[in-house]
Amino acid sequence: MKNLIIKASKDTPSVEFQTNGILSLDGKSYPENASEFYEQITFWIEEYFFHHEPQDTTISFNLTYFNFSSFQILLEIFETFEAHSESSNIIINWFYVENDDSSLEDGENFKDKFPNLNIRLLVCG
Repeated sequence: MKNLIIKASKDTPSVEFQTNGILSLDGKSYPENASEFYEQITFWIEEYFFHHEPQDTTISFNLTYFNFSSFQILLEIFETFEAHSESSNIIINWFYVENDDSSLEDGENFKDKFPNLNIRLLVCG
């Protein structure tokens, strides 16, 4: 299994998923076809847990904006992490800009929806 690295574009985040358990999504996410963009990402996550469970895993979300279709995919990603949370030590870092109530609220909503996940809400730079 190889690392998954995708450079950011104007409407997609950068993706750095390393097989050592350090994963990150950074930037804006409003691709025209979110399912197509996130397909390789969700596949990589499934393969990662198939090949590396149990393993310490930290995923950082530093998404300054995402549309509804990206949100739906993020829910699926969180569900996958929740499915593996009993057998793996998973930490989710949700970064938000101070005074960005919308981004903080998004993180709080994920935290409420997935109480079994260790979701940390962190102010970024």
